[in-house]
Amino acid sequence: MRRKIFLGILIIEAVFCLGFSILQIHCSDVFSTMVAFPFEQIRWGLRRLSLSGPRGNMIAIILYVLICFIPFFCFLILKRKDREKAVDLFLPILSILMVFVVYYMINPGLFHTNIPDGEKLILGSTFYAVLFGYLILRVLTMFASADMRQLQKGLHLLFYIMIMLLVYAVCKECFGSLPASIQSVREANEGLAIEVGAFYTQPNIRITILFLVVQCIVNVIPYCMDIMIGLFGMKGLEEVMIDPYSDQAVAISIKIGK
Repeated sequence: MRRKIFLGILIIEAVFCLGFSILQIHCSDVFSTMVAFPFEQIRWGLRRLSLSGPRGNMIAIILYVLICFIPFFCFLILKRKDREKAVDLFLPILSILMVFVVYYMINPGLFHTNIPDGEKLILGSTFYAVLFGYLILRVLTMFASADMRQLQKGLHLLFYIMIMLLVYAVCKECFGSLPASIQSVREANEGLAIEVGAFYTQPNIRITILFLVVQCIVNVIPYCMDIMIGLFGMKGLEEVMIDPYSDQAVAISIKIGK
């Protein structure tokens, strides 16, 4: 993957995170947390279809089955192409898990928890934990008997994933945690308004917001530094794949070490 294309993907990811944060503010009932994506939106769509009438209810049931069996269909495709591994048996398990996840998303009253919106967090986290576990085992299986060239390509892919996760962490801190903290401070100080004649003045919370911004910057700096190290690592790996003893490869290795 060329660097310009990858940078474009990172920009698209940042725009997506920004858009999701905006939707969290204006459509919090449909976009409450990233972990529940896209199950929350699937729930909203299926419930709307189900309540639209008998025909909509039938379409919702068909879509529910098709969506939940997507991992199983992937397993059948791999099996048909004779590319399945033992670890791919996780795909049918993921389909069964999706049946319960989507069902309880549609019927949150049947999932009892003492945490507000806890069913979305628990169900989404459970699904993604199993999914990422499968992907990690699948990658390890793919590169178990790989040669040096394939291992270098796998490490390159690992850099891509790591940088994308770090960009998500930066966006979550800037577009998610910071606005939520500022909103909480404002709501906590609404009751402290002081009446002065016919006017109402809210306590000055600018200093508090300033500290929240500084805290956000401090939290983001390590992620940004890790992103820079990851980009240097990708560049160094590209040079190593061409010539491991070239001057550029050695110079990048020294720069990363510093």
